[in-house]
Amino acid sequence: LFDLGFGSEMPALAHNAAKLNFKLNQVDALVISHLHPDHMGGFKAFRNNQIAIPLAFGKGNGMACFAPAEVGADGFETKIVQGPRMLPAGIASTGPLSRSLFFMGLTEEQAIVARLKDKGVVVITGCGHPTIEIIIQMAKRLSDDPIYAIGGGLHFPVTDSPLRKPGLKVQMIWGTGKPPWQKITEQDLEQTIENLNAVCPKHIFLSPHDTCDYALQRFKTSLNCQTHILESGVTYSF
Repeated sequence: LFDLGFGSEMPALAHNAAKLNFKLNQVDALVISHLHPDHMGGFKAFRNNQIAIPLAFGKGNGMACFAPAEVGADGFETKIVQGPRMLPAGIASTGPLSRSLFFMGLTEEQAIVARLKDKGVVVITGCGHPTIEIIIQMAKRLSDDPIYAIGGGLHFPVTDSPLRKPGLKVQMIWGTGKPPWQKITEQDLEQTIENLNAVCPKHIFLSPHDTCDYALQRFKTSLNCQTHILESGVTYSF
């Protein structure tokens, strides 16, 4: 399982898993992309530097939890990923990729990579804070196969922020890699579209988690591949 959302503070993961009859206690391992509240189980988990494991996991019983930086996870065997490495089930981690983010400080984020036989490499991101370009560069170091599919967050809140606090468009300020008085621009979006088209993936699966509707539509109309907007409860096959 890749990331946990806000945990019990906004229990979408546990709710959706139950709706889909997906048994969280049958997961073989847990991978955390980066140690932000919306990926490690909530704001309390972030403050305590302690991954908040959903109750549906049970006690963990020593299950591996792969994290990109030092963190605790009760009942789990925390394994700090310090560089590219293999994970269970033939999946690989890019290793932690660093970027300094306003308010959040230096953030280490890992993406996961899998090779599909006779197709190529699939890259799955958390938020994409290091930029998708850097993540793809690392994926190409891990395999000579072409990039077949890319999925996850790219962090493009160009005109709006999916996550809001009263009077504050949070994701347009935090997590962009820019100072708060500089915004992600149309030019930034155009450059990433151009860079992704140069990679020539067959599929891109975009998360609306940290990308505004405007940017999602720009990606859909401008990318030269099958482009999907990820939805909860949908199975994607490729």
